[in-house]
Amino acid sequence: MTAPFTLPPRNGYFPLRVKIANNQSATHNVRLLTEYSSKYGSGIRGSSSFDFSVPGGKTSTQEILVPVAPVAGRHSNNPSIQINLRGTMGSASDYLYHQHHGSHPSVLLSETLHTPNGSALDSALTGSGTKYGNESFASKFDPKQLPTNWLAFSGYDSILMTDSDWSETPPGSRNAILAWLRLGGQLVLYSQSPPTRSSLGLPEETSFGNIVFQDIGSDLKLNPKPTIQLVTSKNPVRSRGESILSDFDSKWPLQGEFGSKNFRYGIFLLVLALFAIIVGPVNLFVFAKSGRRHRLFITTPIISLAASLLL
Repeated sequence: MTAPFTLPPRNGYFPLRVKIANNQSATHNVRLLTEYSSKYGSGIRGSSSFDFSVPGGKTSTQEILVPVAPVAGRHSNNPSIQINLRGTMGSASDYLYHQHHGSHPSVLLSETLHTPNGSALDSALTGSGTKYGNESFASKFDPKQLPTNWLAFSGYDSILMTDSDWSETPPGSRNAILAWLRLGGQLVLYSQSPPTRSSLGLPEETSFGNIVFQDIGSDLKLNPKPTIQLVTSKNPVRSRGESILSDFDSKWPLQGEFGSKNFRYGIFLLVLALFAIIVGPVNLFVFAKSGRRHRLFITTPIISLAASLLL
């Protein structure tokens, strides 16, 4: 089992690629149990399971998406994904862990850029005021091993890669990134010579997302501070983590437009009490008296439907 991304996001999904080689004659069944939790902050937990059946002498390779419960806290969080293997091929367990802070977006950085810049970008987070503990600037990925489902990218805010990385990305993965882009993703492409969108097969219209072209030298070194600003203050789209924290509270403008609706507990209890009386004793002793009990098959659905419409 391999992870295309080295660090899990704060929400959305985390992709895993599962390869099962059954070298025996009998069919083997495998179950993967995953649990996502946040040590601090919201305390939201989520679990999922995936079942595989592989015939004898066969090899199966599949991509799965582990649901990630959103972190609903502005302070430092420590999300982790626990993975347990069960079934006829044995048992094992492993986990992934990452320290997040509510103000920093989830970023994907290609291996080409991560190797010469990862440490400098991590250190620069301290000076930006957004780093807490061992928080990393970005999760590393290999362009050739990217997932083909756009949901795999849904928990991330920005993808940073070179134009060569984009050219090496498989067609299915490109389509997934473009779908993620249209829903508000930020794609940053670094190049030593100014490219065009048409030369890279990129659309002119990106809907809610945006494509940014950046110059880079032959040493592939990035300036840490502007790079951090590019994915934070200069990204016109609010990060997904910040959106969860801010877009649905009492200060949400759309909530002000709609106003608030009070729940009428008294009327609800009154209708519920009347329904209990009518569907019970009235139904039994008036509508379907002794000797006419067969009427219950008609009166009970009518009473229930009327109560539902009234509510």
